[in-house]
Amino acid sequence: MARHRPFKKSDATKDWEYPSQSRVPYPAPFLRRVRETAATMGLQIRKWHGDSVEVGKPGEEPMTMYLGNLHTRVKNAESEDHEREIITGFLNTLAQKEEIPDDLDECRKQIMPRVGKPFQLNDPDAAPWRQKIGDTGLVLNLVIDFPDKMAYVRTETLEKTNRPIEEWIELALVNLEKRTPEEWQRCIHEESGICMASCEDAFDAARSLILERLMPGEKHGFLAAVVGRDCMFFMPVRMEKLGQIHLLKVVAEKNIDTTPYPISDKVYWVFEERWLELPIELQEDGNVVVRPPQEFVETLQLADPQEEDDEAE
Repeated sequence: MARHRPFKKSDATKDWEYPSQSRVPYPAPFLRRVRETAATMGLQIRKWHGDSVEVGKPGEEPMTMYLGNLHTRVKNAESEDHEREIITGFLNTLAQKEEIPDDLDECRKQIMPRVGKPFQLNDPDAAPWRQKIGDTGLVLNLVIDFPDKMAYVRTETLEKTNRPIEEWIELALVNLEKRTPEEWQRCIHEESGICMASCEDAFDAARSLILERLMPGEKHGFLAAVVGRDCMFFMPVRMEKLGQIHLLKVVAEKNIDTTPYPISDKVYWVFEERWLELPIELQEDGNVVVRPPQEFVETLQLADPQEEDDEAE
């Protein structure tokens, strides 16, 4: 099933752009000082991942340091020396492995969900636990959220708990719901109803998992574009707004290249905790082709009865 609707690129206004000031790449002096400071502490940078680095002492298991959190702290440093002090303190905190308990029951309130692309690591044993989110290509991870760092939960740690994984997932979702403030989103386009999660606490993308909890009562669920870690656009699925669902794809494509920690510019239908991709193609001639999954068509009763009769004959 395909639907063609005209659109204009000008439909995507400036208000739809990701508002964070951290969209630029990390400056070279900052990256150099991270490397130099680590070296003075006897630490080696094992691998750069763009958004994070693997750092550790020779012969020891490396730790993952997320540059976004660190750069936020140092960008207002008064001097280079002050910046190095901040980096040193951050690395010292990261190195305190004893703060990360083996028993997850010791940090139940800190278990949080993360949504993103699967990690591409050379060592499979070093990869965190993950669960596929339908056939979207995205995964759910669980993390332990500390004031100064974030630790991904590994499979072996979950297995030690002797509890069903579903229990830990539900705990993470409940924790995220409790942590979400009342004014957690803002409408960026009144006509279509497109909204944007606006907490910028590293869990805006994960809030796509609990849209139906945060905004109950939407009969047909939501369309969500999980563009980046702190850049998630969504709109309720309503019959009167179906002619504007392509605008969600417009805003996703507009922001994917400038969003820190990018994830995807695809649009997903989130309904009763299930995820299905809603393919939307923005063509050069100004037309839009939407190929909704059959379940979407049936749920919203979009099929034309006359068309079905013709096919039956």
